[in-house]
Amino acid sequence: MTVDPDKLKQFSFLLFSKLDGAVTSAMVHLGDQLGLYAAMRAADTPVTSDELAFATGLSERWVREWAYNQAAAKLIDVDDDERFSLSAEAEAVLASPEHPAFGMGMFHRLPEMMGSLRQVRESFVTGVGHDYDSHGAEGAAGIERSFEPWNNAFLLPTVLPAMDGVVARLEAGASAVDIGCGAGSAVLLMAAAFPNSQFAGYDISQHALARARSRLAEQGLTFEREDYVTRFMGLSTSAFHGEIDREAQSRIGRSISETIRDELATRLRQTMIARLTEVPGAGMAVAGTGLLKAVASSSTREGLERKLRQVGLWDHFDPHVYSADHVAQAKPAPDLFLHAARALGVDPSQCLVLEDSVNGVIAARRAGMRVWGFLGGGHAHDRLGARLTAAGAERLVQGWDEAAPLLRDLNVR
Repeated sequence: MTVDPDKLKQFSFLLFSKLDGAVTSAMVHLGDQLGLYAAMRAADTPVTSDELAFATGLSERWVREWAYNQAAAKLIDVDDDERFSLSAEAEAVLASPEHPAFGMGMFHRLPEMMGSLRQVRESFVTGVGHDYDSHGAEGAAGIERSFEPWNNAFLLPTVLPAMDGVVARLEAGASAVDIGCGAGSAVLLMAAAFPNSQFAGYDISQHALARARSRLAEQGLTFEREDYVTRFMGLSTSAFHGEIDREAQSRIGRSISETIRDELATRLRQTMIARLTEVPGAGMAVAGTGLLKAVASSSTREGLERKLRQVGLWDHFDPHVYSADHVAQAKPAPDLFLHAARALGVDPSQCLVLEDSVNGVIAARRAGMRVWGFLGGGHAHDRLGARLTAAGAERLVQGWDEAAPLLRDLNVR
């Protein structure tokens, strides 16, 4: 094959010109992250590289080279005195997060995108791709910065009114779901604009959802894991919804709709099916006690059976499996434990309860039963033991390996 010298030069020029875009994109990322564009906007007049470096606290030599690159790429303007400035259009795209044309979001995540080349190389061999979160938290932040300006500018005044009847329904009160909510920009905007309606957001990105939870916390209703475990573990579904509604009324002035409750229940059920496993040693410990035993849980009867069967413990307790469906009031009321004691034919004072929730410990004590705090569950946190003790647990066990010999030594039924 004969190589044409002129075509060779043209092709080489074509190839290496692609580096221009790559290098300039990196400089755009730095201009955003280092505040160079923002400083140029704030200056409101053309600036020298010395003035720009002083305003940003950066090295003039490096700022000068950056500005030369940006001017050569025609992204910023430069005059004959080498003073640099932004056109009105450049200011909107490069330095105005409130403008719908703001474009720094995709450049925000540029290092993560380029870093993925190391992973993608292996993908060409294996054919295996990578999940949405492979770009990390900064990748999610970049997407948020990309779409939020547009959402802020157009969602409420333009998009929703263009959908027949939607605004009226949201004003009257409706339930809506944002699938692919990202960091929650759109769903939080709508929630603030339509207080009579209920909104939920779902996304596959844990990084985006972490940001969404943070933003939700700024506006009102969210719970830290430890607070959630302490306050809500052990409650029946209806009692849990009641507590959430009271919290919502207190924080954000409205209750949670039935639709949101149903969606929450569905998500919890799906998580249980996917992740629930036996606490290590539970089956052997329960089988080896020789004691009369029962399960008394604030779950529904159907849900409780499903969970016990899933982890292989159903046959150890059936038929003595009692749920919130059996009593008028579940934990922290004593009714459920008293019901189980009657079914077993045992005086409450002769019963020992292993309980991993504050509400359950309170219920057991109200029933006149002994109670040990159990810390072997996946939800246990550093301060759970202290809170179980404060609620009335007489001792703490770290897991079934510790509980099993203690149970075998008991002389109570």
